[in-house]
Amino acid sequence: MDQNNINNLNSNPYDFILNNSKSKNPIFNFSNKRQLFILLSVGLIFFIIIFAVINSIFAGKPAIDINSYTRTIQIEQEIVHLTSEPGTSTLTGVNLGYDLTNSNSTINLVINSQEQQLLAYLKQNGYSLSQSTVNLGLNTSVDNALVAAYGNGNFNTVFQQELLSQLNYYQQSLNTTFKLSTGINGKKLLSQFYAQNTQLIKIL
Repeated sequence: MDQNNINNLNSNPYDFILNNSKSKNPIFNFSNKRQLFILLSVGLIFFIIIFAVINSIFAGKPAIDINSYTRTIQIEQEIVHLTSEPGTSTLTGVNLGYDLTNSNSTINLVINSQEQQLLAYLKQNGYSLSQSTVNLGLNTSVDNALVAAYGNGNFNTVFQQELLSQLNYYQQSLNTTFKLSTGINGKKLLSQFYAQNTQLIKIL
């Protein structure tokens, strides 16, 4: 037996596999900064995508206590009604005086704007209130009291008292709705309205 045959017998039959595996370069060379940067970037993008998907599944729309929001909007509608038609539309020639007229106009503009903003917020979150539902807040007993006051000659005093009572009622409703809300935008709106209404109460 020659020397070549002896060497072949002594050699490991799996050397070609081992040698072949050793000769290959790893897919990612962590000593290579460029490859490491690419790997980290891909991992970060993947994490962001997964986080966004999970957040969209579990976050969803804010939980809204629709009954509380509806009641708040109905009170707004009553205040808008009062300040738009002092004494109801059946009364003519009502003179509120300079100061009360200005306060009345300011209150009407502010509360009407707040009502529209709340209705828009609810619509954005899948709730739509019909006008008939909104009008359920109109209080005929207040209108009747103003008609009686008009006949007794003390309309302005009763009107101011009724309007102040509605604003205080509205303030309480804003506070309750705020506590029951979880949506950031809804709570922000309610907080702003509460602060604005505090000023309206002061000018009345």
